Amino acid sequence: MVYDVTTASLHAALRGLSARRGVQAQNIANVDTANYLAQRVDFESALGSALDDVNRGSASAASVARTSPQTTTSLDPTRLNGNNVNLDDEFLAQEQTELAYSTVIEAMSAKFRLMRTAIKGQ
Repeated sequence: MVYDVTTASLHAALRGLSARRGVQAQNIANVDTANYLAQRVDFESALGSALDDVNRGSASAASVARTSPQTTTSLDPTRLNGNNVNLDDEFLAQEQTELAYSTVIEAMSAKFRLMRTAIKGQ
């Protein structure tokens, strides 16, 4: 299997978006749980940093492939029950995540179509 920087980046993005999907579902499920603090997932920072290292020549596709999403606790203000999940924000973020996930899947499909065309020679 050819594993270049583009493929590694797309895989890392899918892992990050998948983790974000799970955290968003968990946040929504705990909207009424007392003292529950919403979680956030960031993978863009690590992925961007790894890609910068590749551009500088100090890293390879393997380092991009090793990036992983980071989960943090939201510092948004809490309600009286100690919970800080905002359903409107979660649903909006969920829609954005789904759009990004679909876009990355389409980019990966296009990459594989291009590879298939190159292999077939047509």
